[in-house]
Amino acid sequence: MDSYIVADGSCRCEQDVANYEFNPVACTTITNPLGESISVNATDNAGNSLFVAAVPANIAAMSIRLDNRAPGAPTYMANPNLRQNGWLNATVGLNGSNTSATDNDWLVNGTADAGVGGYTRMQRIAANTGGLVDAALAATASATATLPAPSLNNNDWCSVISATDALGNESALPAAGTVCTSPPPVASSTPVAAQHLSFGVDIAPPTIAFSGGLASNARLNAATVAAEFQVTVSDTGTTGNSGMLSGSAVRGTVQIRNVANQSPQICFAGAVVSGVCTPVSVNAAPPFPLVPTTTVAAATTTGYFTYVAFSQDAAGNQSGTVTRVIAHDDGGIAGNIPALTTALFNVPLSGSTVVFNANSSDNFDLWDVNYTMTYAGGLAGPIAYPAVILNTFNAATLVYSNVPAGITVTGFMRQVENVTGNAPVTVGGQFKPTALTGIARDQANNPSAAAVTAIPAASVTTGVSYLAAAAPQLINSWAITLPSAATNVSTGATTPAANPLNVTYTMVAAGPTATFSPPFTSVNMFVVSGGNLVQIGTATFAGTTDDGSAQGRRHSWTFTWTPGTAFGTAVQTVYAIGVNANGDALVSPANANVTTTNP
Repeated sequence: MDSYIVADGSCRCEQDVANYEFNPVACTTITNPLGESISVNATDNAGNSLFVAAVPANIAAMSIRLDNRAPGAPTYMANPNLRQNGWLNATVGLNGSNTSATDNDWLVNGTADAGVGGYTRMQRIAANTGGLVDAALAATASATATLPAPSLNNNDWCSVISATDALGNESALPAAGTVCTSPPPVASSTPVAAQHLSFGVDIAPPTIAFSGGLASNARLNAATVAAEFQVTVSDTGTTGNSGMLSGSAVRGTVQIRNVANQSPQICFAGAVVSGVCTPVSVNAAPPFPLVPTTTVAAATTTGYFTYVAFSQDAAGNQSGTVTRVIAHDDGGIAGNIPALTTALFNVPLSGSTVVFNANSSDNFDLWDVNYTMTYAGGLAGPIAYPAVILNTFNAATLVYSNVPAGITVTGFMRQVENVTGNAPVTVGGQFKPTALTGIARDQANNPSAAAVTAIPAASVTTGVSYLAAAAPQLINSWAITLPSAATNVSTGATTPAANPLNVTYTMVAAGPTATFSPPFTSVNMFVVSGGNLVQIGTATFAGTTDDGSAQGRRHSWTFTWTPGTAFGTAVQTVYAIGVNANGDALVSPANANVTTTNP
């Protein structure tokens, strides 16, 4: 039996409808998107025509679409979006259509249906036993296949794909016994022209951790950034362990932020997509598990280097991100050193609080100013004050131009007298401050030149000597009385510690019985460090005793010190400085009985 496919009555095409689908442009003279009609002729064994002029045999008036041909079978985009060796994870679109190199979908549509239309992907997934059995797979056909359980190997599962049109015509399945196609080893989106593909499943994320190189919040002012951001990576999971993704096991960015590039920052390592620095592979030559990211190419750049990275395994699982920031500003380049002005102050300097005003500038980002005050005598070195913080490390706003950088000195001492002998007390003189010295630092630890502000003696209110007190209040002795013998204190840097971690100092001021009042409003404790006197705390008043003897009234203060590691391992020279409400100070003799040790 022959069939005649007629388009609009103007074109006659003889076809075998056993493998036919509607074609709107089958006839060259006309385009017909609506449908076709059919005329049927039949002959008997003698060659006689049947159904001649029979109405049921001529259905040309009907418009239909014949279609018993399936659309083209889909194929695979193996290793979609930076995967490798056929490993998949839960973020793969097992049923979606892949359209780009960054798409996580797994399938690629075949030739569209030209008949009735429609394109539905069908997938069968089964354990890969080395061959495919069509009958068994047919029962599992699904348009929304789900990811199976994690597997030990990358070929433990097999997928078979086909496509159906709106009438259910399905593309051919592989023959029984066909061996499942092995996954390609490459780590990129790779089309595979096959109806079946082996794969493995890994859903456990890998790990990443810093393991050396640049320290967190490192401040570098050398000519080069001499180390790298170094991490260690490892894949996890006993079942479903795909291993690290070769060549892209660590992905991340390095951005550099400075005065000229606060927003957006310099995208030193990364791909700029729509103005955003996005992760790229930051692997380097050394093998796993240590993976450094070099910064040598940016060695002359000033700024905060921010490294953000994650690890990725062959199945596409990603770790959480790790972040590390360092500051770099080459102090050997002219213009990279901060500047600090000398200070201005109101005269006379008097009272417990005085203010010095100064300004600082830098090419990058200012950190702090360290001030010391020098006295004409009476002290083992200048008084060092706590740093004046100008900005925190990697703050949202960089500070660098004409920044207020002065200091407010609390507990100002208008004069100091040092005890040179006791019972009766003798002193070395009345010494006023002579200079305030400031050194500014930027966030890369570049120091400015010292800014020295002279303090003329006439600008400071003259104090009153402790030797000039009335007899009932005349101090007889002032000293640190405990510890009175050699004492070892551990810094705590090594455990277990061999010695106690702290020591208690006792200070005693003695004077006339019954009348002698505490001569100080505060007693501050200082240790000699780097040639300066660094305050380590304030002592607590412990009480008064009086034995009735001529100089028997004693006022005591105590202070417990935990040295830690700040002052190293050495003999520690400590002073107690008593100060009255007018800012007149009396400095005790040195106590050098404490030695810090490790352990």
